[in-house]
Amino acid sequence: MPRKRSDRMRRKASVAGRKRKKRTAKSISPANTVSEETRAELSELQDQLNDLQESLLLTSTYNEMEEIETTLSLLPTEIEDMRSRGYVFRSYLERKVEVLGEQWEETYDDVSRRITRRTRELEREADESESVLHRAMKALKKQADFIYES
Repeated sequence: MPRKRSDRMRRKASVAGRKRKKRTAKSISPANTVSEETRAELSELQDQLNDLQESLLLTSTYNEMEEIETTLSLLPTEIEDMRSRGYVFRSYLERKVEVLGEQWEETYDDVSRRITRRTRELEREADESESVLHRAMKALKKQADFIYES
């Protein structure tokens, strides 16, 4: 039967949640209004990027894989329980469960590798997006500082 992987899956899938902060506009002049609108848009983009980074860990996929593994691990006990209550038909069920377990091991390993590879690709893309967003935020701050100093 497959090894228990729930701890490893939880570690891979754990990400600290980020709280969204409401932004309030403190506009005095049209220049500040544009700046606040831009700041609000950048803030919303940051929130979306945070959500994307959390979802790219594919937590739901790992949870589904864990559920399949749990179900497979319970099958032998279920069949044994049925047999103890007199179910004698389909004598191949025990062997079928063994084969399913072996197939699941191979499938799990393959899917895990693919998820890991795809997660890395998505993390790189998210990092690039985050870098662009931070540069835009810095440029906005410089613009706001310049307007404030003028």
